[in-house]
Amino acid sequence: MIQRIQSLFILFSAMISFIAALFFYWTCNPLIISIDLKWFVFCTLILCSLLSVVALLLFKNRKIQILINRIVILLHTILIALLFYSLLILPGESVDSEKGILVFFLLIVLFSSVFANRYIKKDEQLVKSIDRIR
Repeated sequence: MIQRIQSLFILFSAMISFIAALFFYWTCNPLIISIDLKWFVFCTLILCSLLSVVALLLFKNRKIQILINRIVILLHTILIALLFYSLLILPGESVDSEKGILVFFLLIVLFSSVFANRYIKKDEQLVKSIDRIR
């Protein structure tokens, strides 16, 4: 399970997503970002982390693994767009200068999930080609 490269990408995605959730929860300034947005981002990041762990455990069913990774990619894309929008409406520099670090974490997770999907699809094609030979 862990020896496959896509499993490592998924594990990395789950860990970074969880770290980003904790980082966002502890460094979010309530004067800048509303409480509703804070809880939405936090819960979505935890959900993405849990979905990545579920995808990691479903290594025998590659089609469902691809589907779960696509859901994680979609959720992270929505979060990136939402955080970019909230960064654009901020007035200047705030007390915290960590405004864009969470977006950087989310981009890392997004690319990691995309690479995991690419390698899962390669595995699926390999299995299909071997099944054709039999």
